[in-house]
Amino acid sequence: MNKRGFSLVELLAVIAILGIMSGVAIGAATSYLDKAKKDAYDSIFTAASRGCETYILENNLETTMYDCETKSVSLEKLVEEGYMTPAIDPTTKTRCSGEVQFMLKKGATKEAVDSVLYRVDLDCPGYDGTLEKTFPTGENFSC
Repeated sequence: MNKRGFSLVELLAVIAILGIMSGVAIGAATSYLDKAKKDAYDSIFTAASRGCETYILENNLETTMYDCETKSVSLEKLVEEGYMTPAIDPTTKTRCSGEVQFMLKKGATKEAVDSVLYRVDLDCPGYDGTLEKTFPTGENFSC
């Protein structure tokens, strides 16, 4: 540096370095926000399946079902009856709707809680399309 200030090359180098650093920071922040939204949707899925599990047990539904029979309960009903808290969309902060379908596994013992499969169909305003997840994860919701 001379007594007149910084040269044009020095200023351009600093601007380029700041641009690269801000690009990396914005990419990391976007990735973090996307992961946080995914985690929020996953917690809704888990709450819905657990609420449905309690709903089934308290109403003795597992003892009245046949192999591969599918039934469903709406998220609204699970909320109204206190089996779960309202599902709030992490993007729009509005309530999600949907249903939990449940099915007794083929040949399962009807008294066992793990003999029921759950499929959560979630419709949230901030998500384009319907979210669907099966519990336990990796199990096929079919007979």
